[in-house]
Amino acid sequence: MTILTALRKKNFTRAVDLAFTYGYRDAPSVATGLEIWTRDVHHLELIFTRRPYLLEAVPQEVLEQMRLIAGLLHLLGRDDPLQSVRPANGHVPGTHIESKWAPHMLLRHADFLAMMETLWERAAQRPGLYLTVRTAGDEWVCRSCREMSKMRYRLDDDFELPNPLCTCKMGCRCHLHPGIY
Repeated sequence: MTILTALRKKNFTRAVDLAFTYGYRDAPSVATGLEIWTRDVHHLELIFTRRPYLLEAVPQEVLEQMRLIAGLLHLLGRDDPLQSVRPANGHVPGTHIESKWAPHMLLRHADFLAMMETLWERAAQRPGLYLTVRTAGDEWVCRSCREMSKMRYRLDDDFELPNPLCTCKMGCRCHLHPGIY
């Protein structure tokens, strides 16, 4: 079974096992390896079960292909994906985002959801916790993302990353940054 086959069958534990077996993932110790394994399985579950509002209009069959690409990018590495993992040129149907950036929106959404879960678990330890959104800071950041980055949010505020109002061709590249009052 290959990693892609395991992802198609939504067998995330097997996909992560194969990533470790093939050497795409490694850990300095068994305890750290188990943490990484658990985190990777959870991220894959988030990628394959949750849909960001930014991609709400994307047809289901296109979204499933994007999920496979995002899962492979997560397991094999975002910086140097295999040639066969790279999406086609053009735009994703139902969105303004170029197809090579669209799978990254699923990765960013999974990162956002995982971070929010962690922050909720630790909220009692940090009263006064607030969240800010940071942008990539370049000329391609859209107005909506710039405005979002000027605000502070609490854990119970209703917001999402990637920014559903983002108009960047590369998709929303915002990320969450926690702080304390």
